[in-house]
Amino acid sequence: MGISATVKKLLNTAAPGLFKAKLGDIVDAHQTKLDTIEENANAYTLPAAVTLTIGGVKKGAAVADATDAASAITQVNALLASLRTAGVITT
Repeated sequence: MGISATVKKLLNTAAPGLFKAKLGDIVDAHQTKLDTIEENANAYTLPAAVTLTIGGVKKGAAVADATDAASAITQVNALLASLRTAGVITT
């Protein structure tokens, strides 16, 4: 995207230092704004899942595939325990 001829003419005919002074004001304003950000403002930890909070993505333990009806119950219970430990679901 280029600068239009009118803008170029205005910049070329402006009083010396005018553009630099305005640019300096903009830089100073942004620096002041950045200086007001608290230290560690972006330090965030995802909450654990509880009844009223969805929580973040958590990693559970590996659970083996069920091979028959009896092992299916064992594996489902292992999966539920893993999800609870990871904070994905509540007890």
